[in-house]
Amino acid sequence: MGNFGPAATDLAEYHAVLIKTPVLESLKNQAEIVLANQQKNFTKITGESPTQLSYQAIAINGNHGVYAAYENSKAYLVEFIIDHGSKFAHFEIAIPRRIPGSEYDQELRQALVMREWSRINDFVSSFKVLP
Repeated sequence: MGNFGPAATDLAEYHAVLIKTPVLESLKNQAEIVLANQQKNFTKITGESPTQLSYQAIAINGNHGVYAAYENSKAYLVEFIIDHGSKFAHFEIAIPRRIPGSEYDQELRQALVMREWSRINDFVSSFKVLP
C-alpha cells in the first residue's frame, strides 16, 4: 500500500492497493466487497455513516472498473476498483470537508459526483499494473 499526500494545499489522503484475487471473482463482486468494507471503516474513522454520491462503471487505461463517491458532514470518500485480470487495483481518497456548504465544498462535491476532479483522475490513471 502506498500513501500519497498531503501537499501544502491538499489535505486529502491517497491510498493505492493491489489486491490479488481468485479469477472467479467478478468486478461487481469485488467492488461490493471492497465498498462495503470501506464504508464501515469510514464510519468508524469519522463517527458518521456515509451517503453515496455517485456509483459509475468506468474504464481506466483500457481496464474496466467501478467508481464510487460518498460523503458525510466530516469528509468525502472516493473509491476506484479497477480490474486487471487476476488482480484488482483499489484506490481510495479521503478528503476532509473544511467548510461544509461553502462554495468550494459545493464545487468539490459536484466534481466528485460527476468524476471530474482532475487531481483524483490523474492519480488513478498514473498507475500501471504489469502482468
